[in-house]
Amino acid sequence: MSMHVKNKLAQLCRILILIFYIFLCVHIYIYALSHNLKYALCGIIAAVFFAFIGVVFAKNIHFETTKSALFLMIVLCSFVKIYTICFYQPTPVADYNTYYEFAQQLANGYVLSYNPLYISIFPHVFGYAEFLSIFYLVFGASIYIPIIINVILSIISLILIFSIADIIKGQQFAICCSCLWIIFPSQSLWNGFILSEPLYVTELLLFWYLALHLQKNKEPSRKSYILALLSGIVLILFNMSRPVGIIVLFALFIWFILMDINNVNKHRICLLLLIAAVYFVGCFLANKHIESRIGYKTGGFSWYNVSVGLNESSNGTWNQEDWDLLLTKVNEYAQSGSANPAYDVQMLSKKRALTKLKSIHHPLILVHNKLDILFGDDSAVIEHMKASNVPFDEAAYNHLYLLVNSFYYLLIVFSFYGGYIILIKEKSSGLTFIILYSIGLTLGHVLVEVQGRYHYSILLGFIFVAGYGMSSLVSKFCANISFKTSY
Repeated sequence: MSMHVKNKLAQLCRILILIFYIFLCVHIYIYALSHNLKYALCGIIAAVFFAFIGVVFAKNIHFETTKSALFLMIVLCSFVKIYTICFYQPTPVADYNTYYEFAQQLANGYVLSYNPLYISIFPHVFGYAEFLSIFYLVFGASIYIPIIINVILSIISLILIFSIADIIKGQQFAICCSCLWIIFPSQSLWNGFILSEPLYVTELLLFWYLALHLQKNKEPSRKSYILALLSGIVLILFNMSRPVGIIVLFALFIWFILMDINNVNKHRICLLLLIAAVYFVGCFLANKHIESRIGYKTGGFSWYNVSVGLNESSNGTWNQEDWDLLLTKVNEYAQSGSANPAYDVQMLSKKRALTKLKSIHHPLILVHNKLDILFGDDSAVIEHMKASNVPFDEAAYNHLYLLVNSFYYLLIVFSFYGGYIILIKEKSSGLTFIILYSIGLTLGHVLVEVQGRYHYSILLGFIFVAGYGMSSLVSKFCANISFKTSY
């Protein structure tokens, strides 16, 4: 393949990814203007205000080193995240209570005797519960332990966001991305819940950080193979908390092979194969570990989530019919002596999913509705606070709705502008690699169950692209300002 053809292929891949991303931003804002006009307008006003603050900040504050900038971001992040969780304490309900109780059980003994069939169907629940159980063993099963851990993970995520952005485009970009993460109100509010998102987002960011360093190693070296090995291990841990590691792996392959095609050689292919091998072997061993602790075999691919996602009557969200059938059948299979009741119930869900797929009357409407549920607004955390009996009055909740949604639409405004600038100007593929995950998970939710909360990790890509848009605006109005980078 000639160099010209390779360049055209890489460029085409990059353009298609960015066009899809920009289309997604447009779709979100069209929904906002038609359903949440007040919040959408507040988002635009907030974007203008943030851009103005960014310009003032750039003109008046300069950092001699990157470390000093990072230190300030860490201090601000620590204050905001700790300050937020001091105001409320949700009562663990639904999935949050499940994590809490499973972690307690795991801390009390090696074999999980509490509802092991549930974990055999949803083994990713075990990953976060086991992580939490380690802290319960040391500090006791206090409800405050996971909340403190969430804050610590948020600060670690801030460090990784800053470092990744600094690698891609320097200090100014890193500061913009960090500020967006620090202010991000729904992320701060989610820290008050017992949920796996803060953990697997930190693991995802660590994988991206390692992958960016790995991409810079063009020639074979001991360091590159160590980075590849660590990347595979991190990806295993990520997949144990959120079973979408394969999407991250596909994104890495597309980035390394198609988008950086001029640098493809035997060394790079070996690195990719090493990461993939570590990931698949590690996932197999992790699965065996889970089975040894629950006393049941796991069910493999979650066809249940596909069956739910293809339910036209519920727009692909959780529904009582699929849930009741799942619980009833898995208990029936277990009582009848099945060697793997979780697998049997997943195969039943597969049949239901295929039947639903063939009988969908309006597939495009279903996809449209699912995207609206996934990306329409960022108020899922408020709904969960209400369901968890957080004792705020109606006025306080209304202010929280305004806060989280205005910032969310601000993020979309900057993301649209950032995506456009990247499309026409940016030649580096580092940002596009990060966007690939957001697009991959979005496409995955076309088939599987959707909830508003599920866009938590997808918004990582929006943070980086919005930060790029924000830093581009700052640079445009501060053309004479120089930013020192000493990474």
